[in-house]
Amino acid sequence: MRIFNRWKFFIVIIVLLVFTYFIKSVSSKIYMENSGDKYTSKDINMIKANISLKYEDADLNLLKPIYVENNRYYIPVTEILSKLHGKSSIKNNSTVLELNQCNIIVNHDKDEFVKNERGIKLKEKAICTNDCVYITLFDFIKMFDLKTQWNIDKNTISLYKNRDIVNCAAVSKKGKPALIRLEDIAAGGMYSSEESLEKLRIICDYLHSEGVPFHIAWIPRYVSPKKNIDNDLLKNYNMHNADFVFTLDYFMDKGGIIGLHGYTHQYGETESVDGIEFHRSLRDNIPGDIQYAQERIKAALETAGKLKIQCSFFEVPHYAILYPQQDIIEKNFDYIYEPYSEDGGITECNKVFYKDKYGRIIKYIPTPLNYIDGKDDCINMINKIDTLKEGLIASFFYHPYIEFDDIKISKGEDGYPYYEYSNQSVMHQVIDRLKYRNFTFYRINDVK
Repeated sequence: MRIFNRWKFFIVIIVLLVFTYFIKSVSSKIYMENSGDKYTSKDINMIKANISLKYEDADLNLLKPIYVENNRYYIPVTEILSKLHGKSSIKNNSTVLELNQCNIIVNHDKDEFVKNERGIKLKEKAICTNDCVYITLFDFIKMFDLKTQWNIDKNTISLYKNRDIVNCAAVSKKGKPALIRLEDIAAGGMYSSEESLEKLRIICDYLHSEGVPFHIAWIPRYVSPKKNIDNDLLKNYNMHNADFVFTLDYFMDKGGIIGLHGYTHQYGETESVDGIEFHRSLRDNIPGDIQYAQERIKAALETAGKLKIQCSFFEVPHYAILYPQQDIIEKNFDYIYEPYSEDGGITECNKVFYKDKYGRIIKYIPTPLNYIDGKDDCINMINKIDTLKEGLIASFFYHPYIEFDDIKISKGEDGYPYYEYSNQSVMHQVIDRLKYRNFTFYRINDVK
């Protein structure tokens, strides 16, 4: 009887072991099904990003996934703080975060965080799961004053305490008005590498330090049929596009004003930046109807809306468009950053042009100084500044990649991405000359 009971005991144990193995197998299978492209928990239903984070050149080795939506990374901030010997706690629908003697309160009701007693809007809502709080990478670096360096080859983003000293000069509203527009900014072409985007952020820091509001002419979708490229930021999730959206966020945070520069800045077999997009003449072979213009402008606005990029103006690619397509732009924007023209940009008005239409005043902001055609054109631009006619705005546009040779990035022994930016660069010389001539930089919506 004792032997039978012993066998009965062993049978029960074996059944329990088999049952446990079955449950684990099923659980493992369920986990595997949800750990591919999509990961679903109680509060998160986003794509899992195949990237890793470093902090001060050391791997964080996170256990929780990083997610991506609309090419913005969401990081598990509570786990990161625990790895970095920081603290986090949830109190009264707020999350308290502590790191490097910096205390942050994330207010989930107001979608903002409080730093130094000042409320700052989050770029995206914080997400609270059962055991972790997620925020965007951009919000995290802003909270704790960090600097990023992106390595696409290694799928790694390195975070560092910011050692760069960027003191913002006070913005004066005295003096003759000047405006600067950084032209043809797109996720492609001259801005296809992580180094190029890092240099754009360095240029942004310089303008911010000089108290210069700057405008970004953004092309939402980069297309090159001959190279088989169609880079739609809403569809193509990859590290370069996330770096580009991060850079747009960075621009706005440093006082940049973003506008739409068409949708693709091309048509047919032409390449973005080089091609024109709207109808100027029968030779263009571009549709001249209103519906075509509506579709393009609607697509550009939808991209901006979904990415939460506020666009304050529109600029027609190469200023090439005829009326009635131009009318569609006027319906959607109060500021059109280009000279007013009724013949597709052939005849241009160099003064601010006001149009009373649709129950409001639409303003065309010209660029009387035109643009800087490479480094060798710097002297010519300075001469144009010195001889600009009285009553004209010192407004010009500039392709920032011209600055890249004057920006040298290096790695310190601590891994930190240091840089040197020559004060003899074209942009430095032009900004200095405008200030010397008593011009003050304005935002486009300051122009009266």
